[in-house]
This record gives sequence, structure tokens and C-alpha cells, in this order.
Amino acid sequence: MMGQPILGIRENIGTITQDQIVDYHRTHYVGNNIVVCGAGDVNHEQLAELTEKYFGKLPAQTPAGLEIKNQEKPYFTPSMMFMRDDEMANCNIGVFFEAPSWSHEDYYAFLLFQRLLGEYTQDKYTGAHLNYSNSL
Repeated sequence: MMGQPILGIRENIGTITQDQIVDYHRTHYVGNNIVVCGAGDVNHEQLAELTEKYFGKLPAQTPAGLEIKNQEKPYFTPSMMFMRDDEMANCNIGVFFEAPSWSHEDYYAFLLFQRLLGEYTQDKYTGAHLNYSNSL
């Protein structure tokens, strides 16, 4: 993943402007986003001094009022896969819910919901299969 863009898509690299780079630097090169580590026979005091020298003037966090773009994170990422296989069971689907934690007020209601949905497997409950003449 080295050299790959972390925000946005690869096609944007050809159209990036200097202002966008400066804006990214102001919003992301802050103390909260930086980790300095040393491995091997490292003098801790010297590492701390060099860190302070080169990173000590950075702000601790993004300055107030600056908008940090592209920070939205999806709850669920929908995807669809289409496939034709005459030997496969006819219906495969997944349904997902963001279930409450055990201390949430809706926890027991979701347990009831889970009980109502049950576990449905086509081969157990229908016997229908595309290649069987008696499956209709």
C-alpha cells in the first residue's frame, strides 16, 4: 500500500493542486496523528530530543474551524454479487442489523426480534432445487 492515496481515488492525483496539498498538511500533520518509535539500541533521550526538534512545533490537533474532509465512515458497505450456478441452492441472502449492546434499552427487544426471525435454511425448510423436477 505504500504510495497509494489514503484519501480519495487514484485518478485525482493528476488534478491535485498546491492549495489542496497545503490544506491537507494543515489538517492532518498534527500531533494526534503522529507516532514516533525507535527500535534496537536507541538512546531514549536522544530520540526524545530529535522528536522535539523536528516535530515539537506541530499543533497538537487540527486547528478549530478547519474542516477535515472525507472522514465519513460507512456503517455497512452494501455489495451485490450475481452468480449463476444450477447446482447451487436457489436463494442466498444476508440481512444485517446494527444490534444494540447488552446494556442498551433495546437489547431485549432485539432478542425477541432475533427469535422471531429464526434461522432459515432453504434445504431444511423447502427442499426446492433448480434441477429437481419435483421442486415446483
